[in-house]
Amino acid sequence: RTTIQAVGAGTVGMLLVGLAALIGSSMSSFRALEEEWSRYKVQLEEEKTKFGALVKGLIPPSVAERLMAGTRILADHVSTASFTFIDVCSFSDITKSWSARHVARHMAYCISLIESIAAHCDVLKLRSVGDLIVTVGLRDEKHRTEPEFHPARRALQFSAITLLLFSKLYVHRPQTSRVFRELFKDKMREGHAIEMPSLRIGVHCGPTISGAFAIGSASHYDFFGPGPALANRMQQTALPNRIHVTVMVKEMLRNRDPHNKFLFDHSRKTVVRGHGTITSYFVRTVTEHVPYDLMRASGADYARTRFDFQRVMRQRQTVITDSESVVSSDSGGSSSASPNASR
Repeated sequence: RTTIQAVGAGTVGMLLVGLAALIGSSMSSFRALEEEWSRYKVQLEEEKTKFGALVKGLIPPSVAERLMAGTRILADHVSTASFTFIDVCSFSDITKSWSARHVARHMAYCISLIESIAAHCDVLKLRSVGDLIVTVGLRDEKHRTEPEFHPARRALQFSAITLLLFSKLYVHRPQTSRVFRELFKDKMREGHAIEMPSLRIGVHCGPTISGAFAIGSASHYDFFGPGPALANRMQQTALPNRIHVTVMVKEMLRNRDPHNKFLFDHSRKTVVRGHGTITSYFVRTVTEHVPYDLMRASGADYARTRFDFQRVMRQRQTVITDSESVVSSDSGGSSSASPNASR
């Protein structure tokens, strides 16, 4: 009997020890799972924040919030929006003469540079298809009465800075920027600048309809109406390194450009399918500067010394088109632009 009691006590002790070990092991596993779940929640919140920032970079914040809240279809009438179409000149010839890698990384740099300028000017990049980049500017309700925040003003500021940065007044060395250093590392030792293409830019400003809808796992945001078609036609009939705008853009700037930053050539007539013949203008001169932070982030720099650069800009009245383009527009016959500028 004593032996049986001793064996029983030993068995109970072993069971208790085993149970304690099992509980300890379970607690350790539970704590490990809890820590892993906490890390997962932190990563999930970080990814959610990144996704929200990405969506709001592609879609206006008010629209993005409504889509993320579960709304499937949105349709709004926009009283004033600006559309800017940018086309890379001679892109087909470039793709024939360059390697696939050269074309891809060159266009990646150009599109990234345009996106940076759009963010600086508070203009939304809508899409890029091949060599065509489309942006849209919406009225900011917080600054509705301030002329410098008008969509037409921001669209022209965006277009002017874009043409300036793509002009020969600046040199571009992407290998010196943090974002493109790895992509252009083969040019690091050479140190030379890449060749920037010429651009054609068309701008229109007016009422439009915006639509956002979620189908499956994808969300789409676009604009409908004559606005995008008119801006696209302005781009198609523009000259290289020139900005071509509709008469609505010029009229909207009439009382919103007190310092005469934007000057236009005399009016010309442009045929637009579905609209007949409309009045349009080429932007002749513009007083605008490129922020140095934007240059430094993209690997751009002045083509000359800063003193020479500023002197040339003053002499040219900050003309955003070179003399060759002006001559071709005055003598080529395809444009009725006059050397006498008008507001």
